[in-house]
Amino acid sequence: MNRNFTTAIAVLAGVAAFTVLGNATVFKPAVNAPESKTMINASKMPAGMRAPQKDPTTGLPGNIEAADAETFEATLDSQEDFDRMITINTKDPVIGNGKGWIFSPYAGAAAILNYFDSEDYDEWLITPALQLEAGKQYTISFKLPDTDSWFTASKMEVKAGAEPTREAMTEVVFEPFTFIQDSEANKQCGYYFVPSRTGTYHIGFHAMGKSGFQMSNLRISSPGAVPIPSEDEIRYEEEVLMEKDLTTLTEGTMESPKNIVNPFGQLEGLDGWIGYEVYSVAGEGLLIKNSLAGTGNGAALVPAFVDTKGYGRIRYSVDYTTPEFSSVITGMDWIDGYLLLSSADYAPTVYYTDKSLQGFMRLDEEATANWICDIPSEPKMLWSANGDGTQYGEHNIDRASVYLRSAYYSNLLVRKITVTGLTPVLDTPANARVEKYADDKATIAWDAVDGATEYVVRVYSNTRCYGNTYDLGSYQQYRLNETSVEVPVNVEKSATIVELFALGKKTRSVATSLRVIDMASPEFNPITEDERGNIRLDWEVPANNILTQVNVLKGEEVKEATDNYVVAALSAADMEDRANAGTLVTFEGQDGTWTIEGSQLAIENGAITMQNTSISQMLVNSNCAYDFSGITGNVKVRFSAKADGPCLVKVAAVDVDDNHSFGNADYKYVTLTEDYADYEVELTPVEATRFELLFGGLSTVYFKDLTVTCGLPAGAIFYKPVLSRNVSTNGKTTGSFAFKTPAAPFKNLMVWGVNVRYEYYDAKPTNAVFSRYSKPVYLEKELGIESVAIVEEAEAQPVYYNLHGMRINNAQNGAFIKVTGDKVEKIIK
Repeated sequence: MNRNFTTAIAVLAGVAAFTVLGNATVFKPAVNAPESKTMINASKMPAGMRAPQKDPTTGLPGNIEAADAETFEATLDSQEDFDRMITINTKDPVIGNGKGWIFSPYAGAAAILNYFDSEDYDEWLITPALQLEAGKQYTISFKLPDTDSWFTASKMEVKAGAEPTREAMTEVVFEPFTFIQDSEANKQCGYYFVPSRTGTYHIGFHAMGKSGFQMSNLRISSPGAVPIPSEDEIRYEEEVLMEKDLTTLTEGTMESPKNIVNPFGQLEGLDGWIGYEVYSVAGEGLLIKNSLAGTGNGAALVPAFVDTKGYGRIRYSVDYTTPEFSSVITGMDWIDGYLLLSSADYAPTVYYTDKSLQGFMRLDEEATANWICDIPSEPKMLWSANGDGTQYGEHNIDRASVYLRSAYYSNLLVRKITVTGLTPVLDTPANARVEKYADDKATIAWDAVDGATEYVVRVYSNTRCYGNTYDLGSYQQYRLNETSVEVPVNVEKSATIVELFALGKKTRSVATSLRVIDMASPEFNPITEDERGNIRLDWEVPANNILTQVNVLKGEEVKEATDNYVVAALSAADMEDRANAGTLVTFEGQDGTWTIEGSQLAIENGAITMQNTSISQMLVNSNCAYDFSGITGNVKVRFSAKADGPCLVKVAAVDVDDNHSFGNADYKYVTLTEDYADYEVELTPVEATRFELLFGGLSTVYFKDLTVTCGLPAGAIFYKPVLSRNVSTNGKTTGSFAFKTPAAPFKNLMVWGVNVRYEYYDAKPTNAVFSRYSKPVYLEKELGIESVAIVEEAEAQPVYYNLHGMRINNAQNGAFIKVTGDKVEKIIK
């Protein structure tokens, strides 16, 4: 079997978070479209006017949301809220052979927990008494959050009645429906109910089947309220990127299918496709065959990787049928797949999702599984599928495929695969931002969207942060015409998540979101200096702050206009050889403003070197931000490096992104050679820009030097970092920092910085949050070479500086300033 494929299967547990949207299964007659490239102008019915599903036996019965909650709302995110509901449990919630309806503090939702018994659930969760009007349409919606279940099939129905009893539940809201837990995490489930009479009603949620699930955010709208459309209502223009009709295969029969997998795992006659236990059936398709139904042997299919052509979202459609069920479970199975992403036409490097792709399988019924998946626009860490790590590192994603198999080892017949690139008809609101934050409120604003009639803003509170993952509790919803809104936010130690999308005629946009957290930038008081040259900085510390990173920069006046002004220059040429330089190397004269990070760094023959591994890559990093507020052009980054094997270097200008972390403002990729070479890229900076060089691959890499340049006009003053310090402010109300006058020459000093705090998960600090860079403060002070003051040492040892005022060890091969005691001279060595 092909090594690429076996390794791909081995690591499909997933290594990076990724969101898969819009899983759906639609059963229909097979249609064999011609293999061609077409443009599709997809249309939808108006929101709130989709045809009813009479018997939604699989999948969610509807996917709309109540526009308001004026009739009833139960967030179900606390024991107190849960206790408003009425429960009828046959399984004792505390003891016995299972669990009935309970409130789960861990999930923050009402829950039916899994039990292992031969009997189905018969548990009811029922609302208090509601007053409804006959003939009026109400929207009833709720969320089905993710659970710890692994691909378990849950079942429920929703009914209405005059009394909170089983027997009284006679009017159908949702027919019994089965849904897969895990794949449909946080799915919105919503549908309409028109009461047959006016009077008292109770709405009952009936847990059936054998698998548990969670439920939250129950909303019942006012009569006649127009529901909020779900992502199902998004209309797209679609371009067919790949369409393969597998019924055109000419070999094999269902009784005697032809194995088309060669010794390398490739499928004969299907370029770029790989698989295991994949067979051809003439006129029918590809059979993913478990040799003994019920005893899985890893049978799976990976179609050829498709060029996504810059689309941020694609639709992956698979037409299939189930000719034979597994004996592991009775009468049911489903496709268990993963989206695979790559940067090549085949899979030397694959980025795996941790979300599954699901499609229900029913015996002999033809079906289509439609998966709408986002393609990341930022570089992602790709994991080598061939085991040698030749392309390990960050890549731009531009290829996609799927890994397909049946969850419980049934035979799966794939008839057709279609991949389309999606362009939403209505744009997502751009530039979502926090314009004002005060006390427990924030003003959220965004740019207007052409064609939008309204905007929907959802504010998720009571969130518990863990890395980039959130447990979303109750939320408030706003529907408005303006492009800004004031919303309540958390004042605790977690962020508030704000989701935003636009509504248009018969459609809606894809949602965007931002994190809102009280993370104020430092507000430094004016810089002070005493008669001894001690310089001091003070500031007030906001709540929850743990440290302030202070950057000190000195100004350099540009006498003549130049296109090649040196912003930063660092080199390992003068560093002494060290077999073990630890995990952090600081460049001389930079005082912490530039470092190299990695695992078991070494210094060898004027280069810093490291063996990259799957858990550590070498990173060249400017810890300080440079002020490019007065620069209109690009900056150039030049560096000298090599690697003894494949190595991809991401050269990036980085910025504080969404009050969360440092993100890419601009970046380029460079592939290293096995011999030293000079590389140059141009980047577009932001006002406060840091620089990073991330060395990917699993090779040994060697870094010699780096220079950053830009163009400046005559008379400009450019501020260069000379000092970076992390000042602990945990538990303090004020912060202070004192430093000596930097080495001359310079004109004026500038200080700015960022605040840092933690988000908390279950009372434990988990995720560092950075503020944006502060407004700079300045000290007008000019020192030339002649006024450099150096404390005289015992034997008046000379100290060397380059012409930019940077202290140099082992000065040689250039022009330098030599300071011996109070004697200053320019020398050439």
